[in-house]
Amino acid sequence: MLRRLNGWFIPAVAFFFATSCYGAAPTEPHAALILAPKDVEMVKGGSAPLVLTLRGEITSCVNVTFTSEPKQLTEELEPFWLCDAENGTSWQVILNSTTVGKTVVRLHTLPPGLVSTEDAFVRLAVIVDPGLNVFGDVLGWVYTIAWDISFFPQIVHNWRRRSVIGLSFDYLAFNFIGFFSYFLFNMGLFWIDEIQVK
Repeated sequence: MLRRLNGWFIPAVAFFFATSCYGAAPTEPHAALILAPKDVEMVKGGSAPLVLTLRGEITSCVNVTFTSEPKQLTEELEPFWLCDAENGTSWQVILNSTTVGKTVVRLHTLPPGLVSTEDAFVRLAVIVDPGLNVFGDVLGWVYTIAWDISFFPQIVHNWRRRSVIGLSFDYLAFNFIGFFSYFLFNMGLFWIDEIQVK
């Protein structure tokens, strides 16, 4: 009889204790802080208002602080306390830019775990001149369109002759290698945090 119990009873009891008694799952916070808008573009020396909104209720006091990663582009925001706030309460936060660049401003609370801060961030871009930014965008689009059009004469020429004589396959291979390398470079800039910090 004991051998039969060892076959299923002990693993079943071990599974029960492992899943239900060993450490309960952490509870979700009953409140969340949200910063809006999520994307802000401002001129160096300018300011931008943000709205900090509470979803849920805070029944105790929470210390709110701000950090900028990877670098500080604005005047440092003073930490403050939120106490006994109700659902839908909003506060205005003013960002004053000091340096050109891009950063993410995040909000943190102490003690941790009482209020969710997952949506309490802003992607900030501080620029020198809006006109220069638009000029750069237009120049980029002109370059892209001109580069795309530059391939058509060779295609038309080959189509009319019904031949690829004179087409350099080395050019095609090097073109593919170059743009694949460029793709990897951009992938690193956009998706790898260690490269973005540098």
